[in-house]
Amino acid sequence: MRETRSFPLIGVIELFSILTVILSLISLFPSFHWFLELTVHFKLQYLIASIIFFPIFVYARKKLAMIALGLCVCINAYFIIGLYLPQSSTETHNSKTLKLMFLNLLSTNSDYSKLVELIKQESPDIFIAQEVNDKWQEQLKQLTENYPYQFIIPRLDNFGIAILSKEPLTNTQQINWGNAGVPSLITHLHLNKQPIKIVSSHLLPPGGKQYYQLRNQQAEEMVKALLPINEPLILVGDLNMTMWSNNYHIFESNNAMYNARKGFGILATWPAIFSNFGIPIDHILLSNHFSVTNIYTGPNVGSDHLPLIAEITLRKQ
Repeated sequence: MRETRSFPLIGVIELFSILTVILSLISLFPSFHWFLELTVHFKLQYLIASIIFFPIFVYARKKLAMIALGLCVCINAYFIIGLYLPQSSTETHNSKTLKLMFLNLLSTNSDYSKLVELIKQESPDIFIAQEVNDKWQEQLKQLTENYPYQFIIPRLDNFGIAILSKEPLTNTQQINWGNAGVPSLITHLHLNKQPIKIVSSHLLPPGGKQYYQLRNQQAEEMVKALLPINEPLILVGDLNMTMWSNNYHIFESNNAMYNARKGFGILATWPAIFSNFGIPIDHILLSNHFSVTNIYTGPNVGSDHLPLIAEITLRKQ
């Protein structure tokens, strides 16, 4: 009869603890390689793992592991806690709140009724979609009664884009930033009689050196074109990076824009199946003309992303 060996659980825990420490430390350094950048997006996961493993090594009285994991808790908590701290309140116009909803649809998603029902339930003033194909264009056209102002660019790849609005849109145009060959949208509408600019862009996923460089080029040329910001600006899209990436910081350089989720938490959007334990790669960025009254993620509607819904108002200048 064979002798059965006990499962080396402590060895597995030690292995995952070492990985957590190594990845947490690597994520602190600027990532100039696409593969290294992947490590920066999982601050929440590193924090959770560190919190789970720390008391195990306290019990086992392994001092070095305790110190390393305690350091990881502090490092990762530093990047996360700031997202939950209330932002300074600023006086706003006594005007209508603009409700905006964004979703990367997932081009292969065929749960059309779930999204249509969510749009009817949330009733945003503006709905922006990405990964729009011909089938999704047909579904979005059915919302014309409530959203008469539509601009849709369907594509066979994953970079179709659309904007639907209850209010008139003006000067809507398609623009390509960088050499990626994918469209972005720029449009204008009026809020409290003041014109505001809305931009939607879907950056390439950095799944290799070429796409990594093209995505960063997209971001750089977009920000260069939008700066200086002299009018209220809303930038919406799947940027395929979290706010912890050094390549993201260009969007908030010189305090020209800020992430609408600040003060409301991480609001993870991808992958949808992980819900609150995913990573935040979909963003609503605002110029300092705006205040955020609320922002939250919507339910899973069949996409691999969760909807991101924000309510914003103009500040008094």
